[in-house]
Parts: sequence; C-alpha cells; structure tokens
Amino acid sequence: MAIIETQTIETINRQDLDQLSSKTLLRNFGLENDSIALTISDVGGKTLIVDEFFNDYTPYYNTPSTKEDSPKITSIDINYEQVLKDYGYLNGTYLMDFSFQRKLINNTVKKSFYISEISPSRREIRVKPSSLNKKDFERGIIQLSRLTNNTSYIKDINLDFGNNNIVLILNALLDRDGTGLIKLYNPLPLNLGINSKFRVFEEIINPLEVTVQVQDGTLIQDVGVDIGPPNFNLNNNNIFNVPSSY
Repeated sequence: MAIIETQTIETINRQDLDQLSSKTLLRNFGLENDSIALTISDVGGKTLIVDEFFNDYTPYYNTPSTKEDSPKITSIDINYEQVLKDYGYLNGTYLMDFSFQRKLINNTVKKSFYISEISPSRREIRVKPSSLNKKDFERGIIQLSRLTNNTSYIKDINLDFGNNNIVLILNALLDRDGTGLIKLYNPLPLNLGINSKFRVFEEIINPLEVTVQVQDGTLIQDVGVDIGPPNFNLNNNNIFNVPSSY
C-alpha cells in the first residue's frame, strides 16, 4: 500500500478566509449524534462507496477530569488499506474522503426536508418538511437560525442531498408562512432542484481526503499448456488446399 497524498478539504474560498478573523476552537468528537461518513471514489471522480456510518477505526479517549465528565475521542487510527480491502477494492488508486459530522435537528441520516422553491441566483431556497411534523420542523429551522446567526465564528453547517452532494449554508430563517428560508454559500448545483430531499449536519473539523494505492500482491500461477515454438520452415508445398463443394 502507498499513501500518495493526504489533505484537508476547505469548504470556504481562500479569498473569503483571508477576510475573516481566526479563532482557536476546541472541538470534541464522540457525542451520540456524531458519526464519520466515508466516500470512496476512483481517480476519475466516480463515487464508488458512500458509508454514512463508517466505524472501522480505533478510537483513543481522554481521561475525564471529573466523574461527571464523559470520555471524549481525542484521536483515531484508520488502516486505509484494510478498509479498501473490506469493501472489495484490492488493486488500484482510490480517493477516501472522511467527513466528521454532527447531525443536527434530528439524530438520523434520514432526509427530513425538501426544496419547495429556488431563487433565480440559486443561492436561496425555500424548504418544507418531508418527514417531520410542523412543530419539529419549525423548531429545527429556528435552531439553524440560532446556530448560523448568533455565533462569533462561521459554523460549517451543511445540507446533505446524498451521493456526495454537500451544500454549505450561511444562515436560515423561519418565514411567516411556516416554511424555512436558507441562504447558501455557493449556488445550488444544477443536478439538484425542486423536491430534492436533504438532511442537515455540522462538519466538526475539515474533511480529510486520502489518496491510497493498493495492490493485492497475489501471484497468478500459469496453468496453461505449452504448445511449442512456431515452425518457420513450412513452405507452400507442405500446404494442401482441398476445395469444398462450394
């Protein structure tokens, strides 16, 4: 196995980051609504595997300072080669994208919202519940509004439409008619539209992308039959052509 490249993925453009003040944050991973999503792609960008509950890793925990504190995961170990082999990929080069997520509004990967309207710029969408009742939906939009507007730093809150379609949001608002208004960081991709369903999560840290090359190493045993070398001494006199009835 060879790890060709390891990099963190930044969801905010560099020119926008340069205009923001920096702040050191201490983030914990390992809460009930925390999970790792793994996406495996080939070098051409084709998505091969999406595992929203990846757990093939070894966690390491801190020591709580008090009895009331619960241990938190401080680091994890991942055997990239073994993970690829577990999914059946024994040879080739693959991109492994690890997303460290905290599910918001409801602790599920079920897509509980859908788009009902899209602005001409595709940067604003109106959303409605697909599986939530009215009360839980309104509470969820208010929670999004509080998380995005009442904070001293930009939280990496995203809409997940599935198939690795992740959209970063800037803020949210509960409209007077009971629907939700969400402003996006980038225009909504063209492959998404009215009735597209999504869920909401916060990216705890920047996603990790690892490019890995694996090789099975199994030697193929030659079980063929030796037919001997070619005979270059034949001439036309040794060849007899018998015409058919046609």
